[in-house]
Amino acid sequence: MKANIYVVNTTDKGAGFGYREDNGDTVFIPINVMKAAQIEPGLAYVATLVPNKFREDVPWMAVFAARHDETDADGTVTLPSFLRDNPNAKDLTK
Repeated sequence: MKANIYVVNTTDKGAGFGYREDNGDTVFIPINVMKAAQIEPGLAYVATLVPNKFREDVPWMAVFAARHDETDADGTVTLPSFLRDNPNAKDLTK
């Protein structure tokens, strides 16, 4: 399944975490996907997702991602409303 994701942080080892734009579900991004797509926290991406069988509190895992530019004219990234309004937004590396 393809979905827009917003990457919020990375672990010390290089994996990442984000949120699905359509429903706010959390997404794990493995190191190899982070490197291949040159993923940076704070940016939006289009990702191919599969169910995450390794961690119950993070239901999705990205197996592919590509940058989805959602920047303002001055180059800053606007926090998507689904994340701004999400009361469950938290540091997912814990």
